[in-house]
Amino acid sequence: NLCRGSKPKPDLAKVKPLIPVLARIIEQCNDKETIVDATWALSYISDGDNERLDCIVDTGICPALVKMIQADDQTCIPPSLRTLGNIVTGTDSHTQTAIDCGLLRALVPLLGHPKASVRKEAAWTASNITAGTKEQIGALLAMPGLPEAIIDG
Repeated sequence: NLCRGSKPKPDLAKVKPLIPVLARIIEQCNDKETIVDATWALSYISDGDNERLDCIVDTGICPALVKMIQADDQTCIPPSLRTLGNIVTGTDSHTQTAIDCGLLRALVPLLGHPKASVRKEAAWTASNITAGTKEQIGALLAMPGLPEAIIDG
C-alpha cells in the first residue's frame, strides 16, 4: 500500500495531492478492493498531526467513512474506523465534524462487534471523543446505547 508502515511518514507535501484522489476513489469507485486499499492509505496518512487531519477532513470524506463503518461489508470497517479514530484525535473541530456525520450512533454496534480488534478500535475512538469539549462528551453520553455499550464492551 502506498503509505503503509512508512517510518518516517512520507512528507505531507508529497502525499497531500493524493488525499482528494483517495477520497474520490472511496466515494465513487465500485470496486470493493480498490475502496478498501484507498481507505487504508487514508488511514495511514491520517496518523499524524492536525495538518494531515485538516487535509483529510477538508475533502468532506467523513460522511462516507461513517457510512462504511455501518456497512455489512466487514473489510471496509477496520480502515474506515481507524481513519475516523485518527480524526477524533485532532482538534475539537475535527471531532465535531465526525460527530456531525453520525459517528456516535455508528459506534454503538461496533462496541459489540464479534471481532475484538473492531471493539478495541471503537472504544479507542469513543475515548478520544471524551477528550473533546463538554458538548461532545455530553453528546456521547446522551447517545442511546453508547455509554452502556462502552461499559458492557
